[in-house]
Parts: sequence; structure tokens; C-alpha cells
Amino acid sequence: MRSIPPAVPRSGKTMDCFAVKITLPGNNTLSVGGLCEPGNAERIAARCRTLEGFRCMEDDLVGIDRALAAALDDFADDGVSVMGATLFCRRQNAVFAANGWRTGGVIGVPGASSEDAAGALEHLPNGLYLYAAPGGPGFAAAAAREDAETLMDLARAGEPEPLLKALKACAPSGYLCVFDGMGPSAAGLLAVGAGKRHLYLDFHET
Repeated sequence: MRSIPPAVPRSGKTMDCFAVKITLPGNNTLSVGGLCEPGNAERIAARCRTLEGFRCMEDDLVGIDRALAAALDDFADDGVSVMGATLFCRRQNAVFAANGWRTGGVIGVPGASSEDAAGALEHLPNGLYLYAAPGGPGFAAAAAREDAETLMDLARAGEPEPLLKALKACAPSGYLCVFDGMGPSAAGLLAVGAGKRHLYLDFHET
């Protein structure tokens, strides 16, 4: 899991959300989603389809996440507050699983220079809290600091269901959660919500 450092998003806006699951060459899978300004979700979701040509060429776990972060750079300055992606590539997954490595997930603000996930809670100026740690999961949430710390503890526990339930309760106006897609016990899921809209993608869906 790599984080993309927070940029200064526009404040005072209600958020919308988008999520798209894409089948890549080689029957691999990429799920992309995020929070955005109202009225932009459908357009950004359609633009996500331009990632259909993404190729999983790297065999090292750092290279995979760097390639994912670079792929999201096209969405900078497009009304996106935060964005994430999770990736499953069959050949690389076998390598990572055999070595006990987990990778294939990024979360942050497109266009910022990527860095290794620090495992610390970061506060964005519009009220979103951002968290990412090696091996994942990572989340962004429009929540109070105390709630964000509770969410961080749940993220560190690594179980999807309690974390997603808490995100819906603590950050009803906007949240994004990404689990790494490759390696041992990788959940490979992306969940995002804003208001009454909640979107959930995993690699087991048809």
C-alpha cells in the first residue's frame, strides 16, 4: 500500500463518489474509485475506463504501487478530492503470495508525488483524514479526529467488515477504503460512499 500525499482540495463542498471495476489484459482486474465534487462522478467514472490499457509489468511490490499511483495522476485537478485503486494480476500475485508480500493498492490525492505509506493519520484541509500503511488497508474519511483514530485502529486490525461498517457510521458524508489486491490474505476490495450512495467492488464479483 502506498499513499499519495494530500494536496489542498477545495473546501465547503458536498462530496459525491465513483467506483469502476476494469478487466485488464491477461484477465487481470483493476478497481478504481474516489470522492469528487458533485456533478462530476459519472464523468470521472467514464474517464476511469481509459485505464483499461494498464499493464501489470512489474514484479516488485514497490514498482506495482508506483505504477498504480502514476496511472491516477491523469485525474489531478479534475474535481477529485481523493482517489484509490486496487489491483490483481495473476502472475505477480503468485510471486508475492509465495514470498509473503502484499501489494497492489494506493490511496491519496492524484497529482501529488507518491511516497511509501507511513502508517500515520494525516489531516487534509477539507476535513478528510487520510491513513495508509504497508500491506494496507488505507482509508480517507470526512470524520472527527476521535472517530478517525478509531478507524485507524480498525484498519490496523485488517478486517474489512468492521472497518467498512465504522466508515459508514463515522463518515456518512464521504469515505474511501482500499485493500491491497495481491499477496497472502489480500482482500482486493475498494469501497466508497457519500451521502446515500455507497459503492463496493471486490475481485470475487462477476
